[in-house]
Amino acid sequence: MSQTRKRRCVSECKYLDRSKCIQSPRCNYTDGATRKFCRLAKGFRMQRPDCKVVKTIKKRIARQQIGKFILENKERKTAQELKSLCSDSGACIAFGTNRAKITNFFKGFTDFQYVDPPIKSIGKPSNNGFVKEIKYKKNDYIAYAVLKSSAAADSDNLVYEYIVGQFINQQCRLYPCFLETYGLYFYKSPEKWRHVRDTQVITTNVLSDSLDFQKSINYAKMCHKSKYAAILIQHLKDVTPLEDAIEKSHPKSQETICYDLIYILYQVYMPLAQMRNNFTQYDLHGGNVLLYEPVKGKHIQYHYHIGDGKTITFNSPYIAKIIDYGRSFFKYNQKEKQANSQRFNPEDIYKKLCAEQSCNNTKSTCGSAQGFEWMTEPLSKENYFISSQVPNMSHDLRLMNDISAEIRKNKPKHKTATPQEKAMYKTITTQLLDLVEYGHGIKGDEKGYGTNVNKKLGFPNSINNVVDAERVLQRIILEDPLASIMNEQKYPQENKIGDIHVYIDGSPSTFSTF
Repeated sequence: MSQTRKRRCVSECKYLDRSKCIQSPRCNYTDGATRKFCRLAKGFRMQRPDCKVVKTIKKRIARQQIGKFILENKERKTAQELKSLCSDSGACIAFGTNRAKITNFFKGFTDFQYVDPPIKSIGKPSNNGFVKEIKYKKNDYIAYAVLKSSAAADSDNLVYEYIVGQFINQQCRLYPCFLETYGLYFYKSPEKWRHVRDTQVITTNVLSDSLDFQKSINYAKMCHKSKYAAILIQHLKDVTPLEDAIEKSHPKSQETICYDLIYILYQVYMPLAQMRNNFTQYDLHGGNVLLYEPVKGKHIQYHYHIGDGKTITFNSPYIAKIIDYGRSFFKYNQKEKQANSQRFNPEDIYKKLCAEQSCNNTKSTCGSAQGFEWMTEPLSKENYFISSQVPNMSHDLRLMNDISAEIRKNKPKHKTATPQEKAMYKTITTQLLDLVEYGHGIKGDEKGYGTNVNKKLGFPNSINNVVDAERVLQRIILEDPLASIMNEQKYPQENKIGDIHVYIDGSPSTFSTF
């Protein structure tokens, strides 16, 4: 049986000499050591059956274009879904709902691909650093983060704060009162650091050109480049520091004190009591607790499931957020460390730092010139009983001690305050703030900066530590009928936007809409 032989295509270039081959736009000359010949150039091919020369359609480019179209279409659908589920990304991030989906949508926020200028300063540069608000926009969906940068080499070390932040990220699943930490960076040059520091409003996206993203911890760099470190943190717009909300000049300060303070403090001290052995914030004052109001004029109903069938329930318009972890103690348990070889506790970190020459090149204590002065131990009055290597379950009572003076200045006026408000103010001062024991072991004007640890439980007569704080607040919420009546009157059921459930058994917190 005979077979029809396929015609072999031979290009017009094959028999051309070098000079003519070079002149032909469709030909290419191969000038090798052993072989010299003319052939069709890349981008052309012969098409059967007539062997016509045609341009090549690159399959890879076509695949890339198709892939790009599919990806863009998928991203548009994700943006529409997020707008439907979470029109306000800040509220969803604060509640924890779809937080992972939002973060993934913006590729973790860390590569600055979706930054939408201008980049604005928040506050003024201080000894501890300077902060920039960053807006992200993708397919008309918007979210925010802040970039916190060091101001000086001996400022609280931001690489250490980033490491603490990775521990806190695990706690964000359990407790709504923490902020997530996204990324660690170093400025590429002192000039770029100065530009970001000194420019109040940056109109272009300079961040990817100014910062190097760090995929791992470099302990030598952590020391000798401490001044040029920066961290990217979750951001909620329009927050108010607790110290500002209760300041006498604030128009709603008395309202906040009488109706909201107990419940704000419970959001803070319930998690701190649960974490007393593996976390101390160590800089917990009124400026480091932020109040976020997701929907103006609405409130959330909180349910803290504290065991033995007991639930602490109350209403609050705010989600309280604890910030600034640069001095904090934290501790992974052995199982958590085994699950991730990059997890180190503070004592391990300090040993690694002190092994670095750049952290040990002065006559002062290891790391003190690089922002690690709070990592020394043991607890003593010289360091205000702060050590990032050991817990101090009494130190975070500083918040109550810090706001106490301002609250006492804000006594409700006889002519304008209701009898209920006056009575609630008395409860807050006599049954809560008067019980706080603070400043032990420190003399003079510095008593407000720290206290020696006191693990002995003082409840119900005194507040010696965060466990006592939670118990006293719990008692007021559960047993004071006036507190319950005022809370229900101020925040009626029809104005509720949803419920947050928090558990002590390790279950993630949940939010459900009303």
